[in-house]
Amino acid sequence: MSQFAKIRHLLHVAVWGYLRPYWGLHVLLVLAVAITVTIEVCLPLTIKFLIDSALIPHHVGNFVKALIFLLVLFASSIIARQVLAVISAYMTKEMNGDLRTVLIRLMQRLPMSYFDQAHAGHFSPVFDTELLTLSATMRDICANGFYAILKFLVIMVTMYVLNWQLALAVTLILPLVVLLPQRGLKTSVDSIDQLRKSTERINGVVMDHVATQPLIRAFGRAEAASHRLIADVARAGSRATLRRYADVRRTLQTPHYLVTAFKKSMDTQQANLALLVIGIGAILSFVGILTLGTFSAFILLLPNLRQAISQLGKYVQDLSRATLSLDRFEQIEHAAGPEVDSGTMIDVQAPARSIRFDQVHFTYAQDKATLRDINLTLSVGQSIAFVGRSGSGKSTLFKLLLGFFSPTSGRILIDGQDLSQVRPASLGSHIGTVLQQGVLLNTTIRNNIAFAKPEASDEEIVQAAKLAGIHDYIASLPKGYESGVGDGGRWLSEGQKQRIALARAILPNPAILLLDEVTGSLDPESEAAVNATIQQLAQQRTVIMVTHRLASVSFVDHLVVFDDGQVKEQGSHDALLALAGHYQRMWRMQSGFVVSADGHRAEVQGERLRAIPLFRDVAIATLDALAAQFVSEFHPAGNSIYREGDAGDRFFIIVRGTVSVTTRNAADQSIRLAALQDGDYFGEGEMLNRGRRSTTVTATTPSVVLALRAEHFNAMVNELSLLNKVVTQMALGRSLSTISSVGRRRRNHAIWQGLVQHTWI
Repeated sequence: MSQFAKIRHLLHVAVWGYLRPYWGLHVLLVLAVAITVTIEVCLPLTIKFLIDSALIPHHVGNFVKALIFLLVLFASSIIARQVLAVISAYMTKEMNGDLRTVLIRLMQRLPMSYFDQAHAGHFSPVFDTELLTLSATMRDICANGFYAILKFLVIMVTMYVLNWQLALAVTLILPLVVLLPQRGLKTSVDSIDQLRKSTERINGVVMDHVATQPLIRAFGRAEAASHRLIADVARAGSRATLRRYADVRRTLQTPHYLVTAFKKSMDTQQANLALLVIGIGAILSFVGILTLGTFSAFILLLPNLRQAISQLGKYVQDLSRATLSLDRFEQIEHAAGPEVDSGTMIDVQAPARSIRFDQVHFTYAQDKATLRDINLTLSVGQSIAFVGRSGSGKSTLFKLLLGFFSPTSGRILIDGQDLSQVRPASLGSHIGTVLQQGVLLNTTIRNNIAFAKPEASDEEIVQAAKLAGIHDYIASLPKGYESGVGDGGRWLSEGQKQRIALARAILPNPAILLLDEVTGSLDPESEAAVNATIQQLAQQRTVIMVTHRLASVSFVDHLVVFDDGQVKEQGSHDALLALAGHYQRMWRMQSGFVVSADGHRAEVQGERLRAIPLFRDVAIATLDALAAQFVSEFHPAGNSIYREGDAGDRFFIIVRGTVSVTTRNAADQSIRLAALQDGDYFGEGEMLNRGRRSTTVTATTPSVVLALRAEHFNAMVNELSLLNKVVTQMALGRSLSTISSVGRRRRNHAIWQGLVQHTWI
């Protein structure tokens, strides 16, 4: 679509959509603009009259008339401009409110996948720069265009009335003044779009930096973080752009220069017009064709003509810039999809029989299937847990049940009613949810608990807090339930946040309680306390939990084990252990550790090491000796355990927590290879080969790991030749498995080649 086609689309949307409620105000604006233009043109004519009919002939009566008329013009100008200011201010407030309302409603219709893909700085400029730009343009879309065109036409007619020769000269020069700068309009608009996108990326980088300040300060990494932020901002702002500043020739290609050049080109052309008109007018006046008053009127009209041309050019540029903002709004509208007719949806009663997943299949956009052929029936009244490794599909099924996503195929039925036909508010009234991070609003504890039921009484809020085991703590605070929680609940511990989130979920007394990894970020002591509360709540309602930590859910009635997007096993804890299958292997991997109450220190038993295939055939005495060499490390969320290029001098076992394994491709982009959790191990490949790390491993939740230094590991490997061969083969196997996985997801040949040369774990 061409730029002028986009402008026509903007005008259509504005006139027939957003401006329709304000036509009366626009009529007033047009009248005020017409009066203002009349006053501005009358001023030079009054000066002509003053010079030719009063000052030169020394006519007192005309002199007094001219002064009185000037005073009338001055007073009328003040009144007209004040009317414009009042109407403009009112419409600014109303238009901002209208657009903000539209945007908020669109956000509520956006699929959860949109928020998953959006970066930290995505919505901030939409509510700030884009909204204000679009609002201001729509507010002035009639007044500014009418003002510029009317002023231009009236001045040109006035010039022809005063002197047709000089007016003709102006007319012949005008096409160059108006049309030449427009050649750079598209380039200027494209440059503005580049700068906007660059600013959005920079905002996201800075917001991430602000969010990690506690971590930066705790590790004394302020200076290093500053250097990294500068580099990241430069990268977000496009390193190619920065390189262009290296010389003048390349500077002329930067968006900053192109935007400025468009504005300066208009100023230059108008200055040329002024010089030519003054020169020609002076000659005509010198030879007696122009009177001094007429020449003075032309000189006074000229700035107004220049201003009209500038305003017309600025009007077109503002419209072009507003098309970018409208495009952003329409992208969000397109992502939100058509508004669902709530009249076709139904309300449901509290689930009483079962929740059934019937041939459910789900695929994220442009990715492999996450869930395949899920046929599962959950009986209401039981406590149920979805368990499995990260990426196994358990959390995805949980999100489908919440309505965050819709199945690609298949149905989810609650008491036989298709979930897609149920009104979300109706379903939400029967289901209470606690998400992994214990999301809290930046308000009081009372308001956070009452979020699910705003009309709840004080007694109901207190009772919910007691059931969640957080009332005593709240009561000990100076302001009690009126205490603030800070941005995201940062004034509270993780355990306190989760308990408040739990109180919020149970306040409406839901029939079903959904819990997503609620203890994943807690220390063992807090986890045990929250688990005890959940176990008590499970006696009164249906509880469905998602977790990778099996010890947290060994009490539930029914366990559903996921792997590779499918249900592998179902049953009670004891029954699944007796199967000696997938669940039993997971249980053994997560057992055999002793963890301190604060979750910062851990020990491993020699027998537990045998669960790692590397040590399967090693004598127990050797394993006991090796277990004593492991050292605890605690890593807060976001902390790197090691980075690419670091020495491969340690082997790690994850006791508690989740870590991500990433690498960077040739374009310096971070590629996620895997997520590892409780019981997983990594780092043996480079340590055995005495090489450098080919990946970065970062804690995504607070994690405690056990680290074994190279000298202790290699001493044992060297003593056991069989183990040496096993380590080599398993490290290669894990590397090839990773290559295959990355290849399916990324199809990036450069990554494959890099991983063939270096094992990642």
